[in-house]
Amino acid sequence: MTELFGRDQSVISRHIRNALKEEEIFEKSNMQKMHIANSDKPVVFYDLDVVISVGYRIKSPQGVQFRRWATQRLRNYLIQGYIIDKKRFEKNADELQHARDAY
Repeated sequence: MTELFGRDQSVISRHIRNALKEEEIFEKSNMQKMHIANSDKPVVFYDLDVVISVGYRIKSPQGVQFRRWATQRLRNYLIQGYIIDKKRFEKNADELQHARDAY
């Protein structure tokens, strides 16, 4: 997240702590500590909810870009009532066409 939002670890950690304190996210369901080879302490992995929460809290050019992107996706979903992943749709359509042709 430091690279994604262009802020240092202390800023990201503060936003995560605040989101936890405000119960916007929950530690048990959104974070997992794992031991990585050659690491002397566990590494914390965060799920998408944590990234989104930090993205809406962080003040950086990348944070602004993220919020614009996420808000546009949400707006499209609310107006249209659905989202289509065009690449995935086209891939599945091609597979369906090949299956149909083979039948």
